[in-house]
Amino acid sequence: MTQIRQFTQTYPTITKILTDDASGSYLWIAYDKDTDDICHLQKVSAFDLDQIYYDVEIEAKEIVDLKIYSSYIYVLYNNSTYLASRYSTTNPYTTTTVNFARPVGLAEEPVECTVMGSYIYFLLPGIISGENAKILRYGITGTYNTTIDLSGVTNANSMTNDGTYIWVISNEDPGKLVRVWYDTTWLFETTNLA
Repeated sequence: MTQIRQFTQTYPTITKILTDDASGSYLWIAYDKDTDDICHLQKVSAFDLDQIYYDVEIEAKEIVDLKIYSSYIYVLYNNSTYLASRYSTTNPYTTTTVNFARPVGLAEEPVECTVMGSYIYFLLPGIISGENAKILRYGITGTYNTTIDLSGVTNANSMTNDGTYIWVISNEDPGKLVRVWYDTTWLFETTNLA
């Protein structure tokens, strides 16, 4: 027998959803901005979406990506001051939040983030004419570290890591798979997906 449950959605469109299995069965749900121009990020029970544990207000145009690493959730969003924020998954209200400052002169909005070790990486797509895709590297405590320029790669739209390499996919024609790694300097290689 299939059971259908309804839940009360008090905010506009859901933009992202992420599972949190570290300490139970929870979901993090990101909502588009409300009438007060505030985006909401809620931690809810996976079995009863009306059971809200936290409702974090974020001043942003939209929440773009969510990642959990260790006991923190990283929230990537469009904002004129910050790229992202880091919150405790067990107490996002009182645990000190880390904000990742937006670099001066940033021409594009990041499309995805990934966390590896003690760094977080933000993917810039390279859609604006004359721009390459780039990866911004920050320490997880909020300090900018470096920019990795993916020369010849444009329209990057997805990124992940396997603990050793960062993998990027581009939406070019033909699409590209990009493997990025560090060996005394940042290196990358591309493979056409056609």
